[in-house]
Amino acid sequence: MSEDQIFDDKTNSYDWEVAGKFVTSVEEVQVEIDAINAEAKLKCQPHREDIKGIKKNMKDDLGIPMKAFNAVVAARKADLKAKGHREKLSTDHKDSYDQIRTALGDFADTPLGEAAVVRLAPEAGAGLAPEA
Repeated sequence: MSEDQIFDDKTNSYDWEVAGKFVTSVEEVQVEIDAINAEAKLKCQPHREDIKGIKKNMKDDLGIPMKAFNAVVAARKADLKAKGHREKLSTDHKDSYDQIRTALGDFADTPLGEAAVVRLAPEAGAGLAPEA
């Protein structure tokens, strides 16, 4: 149903009974999404406990500060995500992306350089990060 069909020109307002059905539909789907997320969270919990144990062993065995270790893990995750942005591009866009990255050099590793990459190659998507 289009906006024209639920807007009443005489009262200059929407038919909230009809519009409300759309709101209810979205809410019902959101309940399903929330249930899926809750189930996934439960399934992930044992893995999160594994990671917690690995980190504890790392700290106990090697004495590496947890903040530093977590920063390395987060940076590597970001690098993988950035590489994924490039991989989603067509061959032509990958070439353009690579040319832009090469032209920017180390500057691409700064927030301003990253913004320039996105501005010059918007098809690459927002949130590009430097590749490792």
